[in-house]
Amino acid sequence: MWSFGLVAISVCLLAIACVLPVLKFAEPNQETWFGWSVLFIGAFGIFIGQFAWFANPILALAWLACLLRWWIASAVIALFALVIALSSLMIVGQRIPMDEGGVRHSTVGYLHVGFYVWLLAFLAMIAGPIVLKVIASKR
Repeated sequence: MWSFGLVAISVCLLAIACVLPVLKFAEPNQETWFGWSVLFIGAFGIFIGQFAWFANPILALAWLACLLRWWIASAVIALFALVIALSSLMIVGQRIPMDEGGVRHSTVGYLHVGFYVWLLAFLAMIAGPIVLKVIASKR
């Protein structure tokens, strides 16, 4: 039951990150990207050297491991996913294409609050299973 609650917390954090602003561009007339749009098109980041989106399916594996009560495996998988997610920090200052033709480009100014909430989803899946493992070992 605790494992389900922990996964639910992580999923909720991911969902909250999807409705928050994630990318703010340096150009004042450029719209801010929200988490849902980055989640939708993030896999295309491989074309600009960004692989952080792939932390999401790895996080899903951590969720599965947690539900199976593989506490240590869940924490290790989530840690691996967090390392991949942190590669997002390299996008700050990078010029990225804003259309499919590569005509318009914008520079990423900074990562907004949604990015940090997204990281909390990973941290919950690192710390939570460790706590659950300690609790289970004391029983």
